[in-house]
Amino acid sequence: MPTPHLRSSLVAACAAISLLLAGAARAATPDTLFVTWDHDPARSATIQWLAHGTPLAPMPGTGTATARPVTEIPRLEAPIVADGDLSDWPANAFQADLLATLDGQVPPASDLHAKLRLGWTPEALAIAVTIRDDHLIPGDEAPWDGDSVELFVGPAAGGHVQLSISRADDAVLILDQRRDRSTKLNLSPARKVHADGRLHVELLLPFAELGLLPEPGLSLRVQALVYDSDPGRARGIYAWYPKIGAWEDPSAFATVRLTEGPASPAETLRVHLPSHTEAPPALQLAAPRERAGDEARIYAGGEVIGRITLRAAADDHARARFELPPPLPGHQWASLAVRWAEAPADSPTAATLTLPKAARVIPPAPLPFAWWPHDEPDAPRITTSTVHAFGPDSGDFVHRVRLTGLSPDTRHRFRVGDSAATESFLTAPARLDQPLVFAEGGDIGTAPVVARLHRQAASWSPRFAVIGGDLAYADGVHHDRWWVYLRTWHAHMRTPEGDLVPKLVCIGNHEVRGHYDGTRAEAPFFYALFDGLYPKTGYATLDFGDYLSLFFLDTSHTTPVAGAQTDWLRTALAERRHVTHRLLVWHVPAWPSHRSFDGRVSREIREHWLPVVEADPVSIIFEHHDHTYKRTRRLRDGQVSPDGLLFVGDGNWGRGSRPVHPERFYLEVAESRLNVLRVTLRPDGTGDVLAVDENGAQIDAFPFARP
Repeated sequence: MPTPHLRSSLVAACAAISLLLAGAARAATPDTLFVTWDHDPARSATIQWLAHGTPLAPMPGTGTATARPVTEIPRLEAPIVADGDLSDWPANAFQADLLATLDGQVPPASDLHAKLRLGWTPEALAIAVTIRDDHLIPGDEAPWDGDSVELFVGPAAGGHVQLSISRADDAVLILDQRRDRSTKLNLSPARKVHADGRLHVELLLPFAELGLLPEPGLSLRVQALVYDSDPGRARGIYAWYPKIGAWEDPSAFATVRLTEGPASPAETLRVHLPSHTEAPPALQLAAPRERAGDEARIYAGGEVIGRITLRAAADDHARARFELPPPLPGHQWASLAVRWAEAPADSPTAATLTLPKAARVIPPAPLPFAWWPHDEPDAPRITTSTVHAFGPDSGDFVHRVRLTGLSPDTRHRFRVGDSAATESFLTAPARLDQPLVFAEGGDIGTAPVVARLHRQAASWSPRFAVIGGDLAYADGVHHDRWWVYLRTWHAHMRTPEGDLVPKLVCIGNHEVRGHYDGTRAEAPFFYALFDGLYPKTGYATLDFGDYLSLFFLDTSHTTPVAGAQTDWLRTALAERRHVTHRLLVWHVPAWPSHRSFDGRVSREIREHWLPVVEADPVSIIFEHHDHTYKRTRRLRDGQVSPDGLLFVGDGNWGRGSRPVHPERFYLEVAESRLNVLRVTLRPDGTGDVLAVDENGAQIDAFPFARP
């Protein structure tokens, strides 16, 4: 046993270690912190970082959300033929009668109505999806770009088969993501449009092709998605399991289990909470019209907190609205279940609802923020961060500090809260008296190789970095990916002098839930971080004195290409003809090196934007999205021309390389390689671009000049 002296020494040592650890914790700058510019990069800066909210306590007895129960899939009582005619499906199949948005919203039946059937035979898993839709729009490059059905099936152990089936034409895309591909896939989904306008998509997926032995108790993972691309409206995604991303996220599947017994009860009830800011919050219930007049019960834990009868609605569904009673002060309705009155309270079949996290957490307190020019450490300026939600339901928040009155071309230092650590960044010069370097690229993601590309870019001591969309690949849903992306940026995008590299970004398809034709609400995380540059629209210009203007455009993700954005581009270019360097940045390429030349957005850019830019030419147009490297020949009016425009990039700052089509007449260089670009601007209007891979090996290098 230690002596009293030894014990006191140990206590003292532990206390000292605790103080050291506490000091280390205080010394840490937030690891998601980054610098950006909303306006005047020579005299201002915006610094942001993420923080978690503090969860409210759940109401007593309610607990937290329960896991979705396993769905029992029955052996079908009669054989079926996959021909798009579902009249041979026996009555014992499992049915989900309403596919809904991720938050449980069911559209009017006149717009779209989708339901799912599942069963099995000794040879195959049987899947059928029935859709009624008022508009059908084919996809540009893949079926999932338009009105389509996506089916995902895989064994419980991982890997899956993905089928994307157009509802507007005969296009079918099959992606084999199985871990064991020793057996060949030979799948032929059937689709048939019936006289009443319903479309049936039917598939028999042989167990042998999945490498599985069908028997009762076998577990599988299944997901069904229906995409709805109506003209002039945000794209809809309707799902069986309320999560997207099954192509890369093993958790975005429902678990099903084969049984010789009866199927799980049909899923006929959906619940939606329109807005957590509504007071009092109200649940919206939807069911097939034949359930009109039936009672549903709302449970919190095992206790009934409400009863509501659904009524026939004008949109051919049965609907009801239920106002939640207020929870106890400091508490939350964390998880609710809604069941039909005839279902027992412990029934696993229920429409469950987990309230948005932003409604269930306390925001973090603003933090003090000190900053000073590098050579004035004894006179720090003190301000405080503002805090706003990082999207409506992430439970996370954004700290933001806007600095003004900075000195041009100057290193500024700052510290956050009670941290002893300081960070620094450089403002832009007010005038271009010597060459200026910045990094450029897009399509980043969170793979380990991203850090290597960051370090390559940071080694050039760039004054800033331009990212042409697809930053974290969060798809407007996966807020956690922004944490990984921002931590990697914070750790590795710092110059040899130790300065943080400010980032300037435009929107890409993977910032948006649904990818195209969305609204700002479908890109909640992007606009939570970058609404300073984009307060009302998805396009903007950032001016660096009279030597550089960066034009950031939205390739139909939250703003149409045609119309107001095209008119803005024409005016914005004309207002900046005096600027030495004018550079355009957008995501989807007009001149793709991998994707189809005839993709809808690419066609729209060539039709609407290129005539505007050809009439008022710029030095370079940076394009992305294809996960390659490309440089075009100079192009005008769709032809090679010595006085044409130059298109560079195609975005592959870490996401992963795709094949290129070097035979296309407009491509000067096309490489299937990861890359990041070093862009150098000179006072005389000339410049050069160097493209390197993750190892620093040169891919391309070329000069350019003001047109």
